[in-house]
Amino acid sequence: MRVPVSWLREYVEFSCSIEELAHTLTIAGLEVENIERIGQEWENIYVGLVLQVEKHPNADRLQVAHIDYGHGQVSIVTGAPNIAPGQKVALALAGATLVDPYSDQHKTFKLKPSKIRGILSEAMACSEKELGLGEDHTGILVLDPEAPVGAKLQDVLGDHILDIALTPNFSYANSIVGIAREVAALTGTKAKVPVPNVELSGDVGVDAWVESEDLAARYMLQRLDNIRIGPSSAKIRRRLLLCGMRPVNNVVDITNYVMLELGQPLHPFDADKVRGKVAVRSSYPEEQLETIDHQLRTAPPDTIMIADDEKPIAFAGIMGGLNTEVTDDTRNILLESATFNAPRIRRAARLLGLRSEASSRFEKGMDPELAGLALARAVELLQQECGAQPKGAPFDWYPNPKKRAYIDFPVYEVKRLLGIDIPKDQVERILTSLEFEVQEEGDLLKVLPPSYRSDVSIPADIVEEVGRIWGYEELPSQLPGGTIPFNLTDRFFWIEKKAREWLAAAGLQEVINYDLISARLISKMASLYHEGMHPPVWRPLDEVIKVINPTSPEREYLRPSLIPGLLQNVSDNLRFVDKVWIYELDRVFIKANGERPQEPKRLAIAMAGTRWPISPHLPQAKTTIFDLKGTIQAFLHYLGIEVEMLPSQLGPDAVNVLQVSVGGNVLGNIFQVDPTLLRDLDIDEDVFVAELDWEQIKQHARLDRNYVHVSRYPIVRQDLAVLVSASIPAGNVTRVIWEQGRPLLVQCELAEVYQGDQIPEGTKSLLYKLAFQAEDRTLTEEEATKVRQKIENALRSEVDAKIRGVDIE
Repeated sequence: MRVPVSWLREYVEFSCSIEELAHTLTIAGLEVENIERIGQEWENIYVGLVLQVEKHPNADRLQVAHIDYGHGQVSIVTGAPNIAPGQKVALALAGATLVDPYSDQHKTFKLKPSKIRGILSEAMACSEKELGLGEDHTGILVLDPEAPVGAKLQDVLGDHILDIALTPNFSYANSIVGIAREVAALTGTKAKVPVPNVELSGDVGVDAWVESEDLAARYMLQRLDNIRIGPSSAKIRRRLLLCGMRPVNNVVDITNYVMLELGQPLHPFDADKVRGKVAVRSSYPEEQLETIDHQLRTAPPDTIMIADDEKPIAFAGIMGGLNTEVTDDTRNILLESATFNAPRIRRAARLLGLRSEASSRFEKGMDPELAGLALARAVELLQQECGAQPKGAPFDWYPNPKKRAYIDFPVYEVKRLLGIDIPKDQVERILTSLEFEVQEEGDLLKVLPPSYRSDVSIPADIVEEVGRIWGYEELPSQLPGGTIPFNLTDRFFWIEKKAREWLAAAGLQEVINYDLISARLISKMASLYHEGMHPPVWRPLDEVIKVINPTSPEREYLRPSLIPGLLQNVSDNLRFVDKVWIYELDRVFIKANGERPQEPKRLAIAMAGTRWPISPHLPQAKTTIFDLKGTIQAFLHYLGIEVEMLPSQLGPDAVNVLQVSVGGNVLGNIFQVDPTLLRDLDIDEDVFVAELDWEQIKQHARLDRNYVHVSRYPIVRQDLAVLVSASIPAGNVTRVIWEQGRPLLVQCELAEVYQGDQIPEGTKSLLYKLAFQAEDRTLTEEEATKVRQKIENALRSEVDAKIRGVDIE
């Protein structure tokens, strides 16, 4: 943002130097990137008065002008078509350094007297381009009639430009008045906001309608008749040029001028080209409009359009149409001032590839109260500059006027958040200087932000304002003393921290995926879904949350599960490595009826590829579902959760699905990914995944460890091989072994599962590694065998097992 200091001084007084002002603004958050000094190279250039203009005797297109510059008179030869007696011009004498108007690189040259067609030209009346003020070289720059003859041009047009890099949180300051308010608060003065002296009354002079409040919070339209189109005054032209805008004509220039001054974009329509009522509506499918840059553009869906009864006439808040552009023939205009829906303007501008000064303001949100002030200010200037005559009152659609709310602000929040004591009266002074209304109620301040400060809504926002105006450089710079405090009371924080550490130690790599995924990927996941599965790993598209303004089709929906992202990771990484063991612990997004989406955390794990063998003497093997099952079982045991893992009861299609539960509550599922889905994702390996409900895990987790006595007596180890029906879960067998083996049984590990030609069809062989140990004595082999026989008898009766080596070979 370019801020001419001369314009700024019109609204706020300050005595500090330009450099000090730039530093003060920067410290307060409005970073001044550069100070540009306009006119410092204007030596030997003065304000001159054109006394007489006559035709060149030897050239049809040249003229000879006689100019008084206060220190004498000179004659010049010029081809400027707009030079006339009585004008004040920028007169460059011999030795002046000017910009070559015919150079694209803005090269400079020193002026010398020269004869042009036999007439000596002693000086030059300069154009904007020759002075470096703009790009116009069609004629000379005509100065303000009040400019004193003989004054140095530096003193008349010289200026300082503050180039301020405004961040989005300072969008309210994106105007000369906005910066003036900040300067006033920082320097202890008061900003002077323009108060238009104009009355707009009577019947509404224009017909219009607005489709819905979702398009515009406020929409104003004023008709003005008998406009005289022409160049703007020197003051307006100069200020536009200093701010980097090209003057066009007085009507367009005034709308730009008010936008720069107050921050409110305006748009003029040629009223005689508008047919019927003006409408603010959503775009029609494939609706097209030729914009003022002579480009035919198709409106993206849901674009806010301005239209009449026959045609669209503008992309609202972005760019007007060529069909209602103000031209030299315009005599009557409709002046628009509005507060459009910020997200819809942002989206339309991006899709159209158009980003204008207006759209950059609208997309950050505008204050509806500003629309009326800006309209009145523009009407006032149009009356002064163009002789405009307002026709009645403006059309003003403002269905829900903005309501401001007081914020209860305890003064101690300043100390708590900034670490310093700022006296209460100083806090009040700072807030008042920012145009906040303050009411004192004991130690509490009731603070009412101005309407243009929608960014201030909670006490912390007020502390930020107090801190930056007080001066962040005033905060003491010191190292912390004593023990650094740390919050040890957040149990869930430590559970999550320890979980991540354990998973990393187990050989899993953490991934962090986008929250947004594509409809294509969601649709592919349908094969993972089984009715009643918790947590569900797939939902139909109409049950998935779709974002309003997706950046691309690949980032269109909020993920309902972590597994789609992990499978994409597996697909991407198996092309380069043999083993992919990954996990993600993050939020998913669940649609809730009429409420904000639920955002529970999930833990998802995916395993694929090779695994390291148990012994270094064995070859590498493929990852199996038992690797994932064992990892999850050990992980949950580490968190103090003993779980059951049983085959799913979700129906006949839910093969290779294990339900993980604790105390009857399902934590999640472990399963093998369907091969058809793997082919769709270009994955050639078996992939095993799990998704667990982290919210339940952290409730059941126990990080505290009680001391468990370790027996000093030796362990007796035995193998137990049993043959059971293939339909009986191994977990049922394991449960019986533990129930009958305690307290001497201290370890029961399922080492092998076999199904094949060596055993009867419909059965499976389970090999268990058992360990027996006593607390108070050395356990004999006979005692261990006695316990083992008890286990065998229970297995025969409860799961109809046959003991290999005893009942069968």
